[in-house]
Amino acid sequence: GWSTRHVQLKYRRSFKGDGSFTGDGANNIAKLKWAKWVDEEHVIALIDDELGLWNLVSGKQIYGLQDIDPRVTPAISAGRRYLAIPSKSGVDLYETATGKSLGRIGVERQIPTVAFSPAGNSLAIVTSRRMRVWDLPTAAFLSDVPSRRSFGTGEPHWVDHDLVLSSTGVLACLSRGLPVWRYDMSSTAASTVGGHLVMFRKHPINRLIVMKLPHERALATIDWIDSQTDAIDPESWNLPGTSQWQKDRWLDQKAITR
Repeated sequence: GWSTRHVQLKYRRSFKGDGSFTGDGANNIAKLKWAKWVDEEHVIALIDDELGLWNLVSGKQIYGLQDIDPRVTPAISAGRRYLAIPSKSGVDLYETATGKSLGRIGVERQIPTVAFSPAGNSLAIVTSRRMRVWDLPTAAFLSDVPSRRSFGTGEPHWVDHDLVLSSTGVLACLSRGLPVWRYDMSSTAASTVGGHLVMFRKHPINRLIVMKLPHERALATIDWIDSQTDAIDPESWNLPGTSQWQKDRWLDQKAITR
């Protein structure tokens, strides 16, 4: 029952930059596409095709990274140490405070989406059919999860250190290298906090829902996978089930099957 008529910005001021952002289009208006707080004085922002770190007290730009693809969404780690910027065929890593390049992780010829783990030491890199997790301190891959169902093109969400939810609702288990369940996320904006899924559903009415993931049936599926004596081939593995949210609970579909 929420309405945008009741949401207001009480404290707002314009920020006058130094003119380094020229904007685009006939009206020469720069567009803010993404921004995150780094600490109490600094904010990092993607404006048009330039990503910059700003000191809001002094008004100074500390650094700028040029020619960022307008289709991507960057990510910043929980500790604000790392910055990940996707591009076609890869992800570039930087130190947030200095803009120093830490290297590039290559993927297939797609624009991936990225999300840092809750601890900030791992990075999930998602393309349409693969989810890779990179351990930043050791610079090594932790997991590679293929999927016959698309992971989508939106930002993934970490449930905990071992489970990552894609924008299409596919729940991937990193230690097992398999997608273990799918949640219907249509008409939904989502995030995860401390093992809980936060959903803002837009249909049939606006509603905010918070629940624990994974739910009982998905947990049973994970136990069933662990009980198998024969190794499961990830390339031929089908998702064992799907859940749709109905009023106040998940309604499960399909039985456990290979």
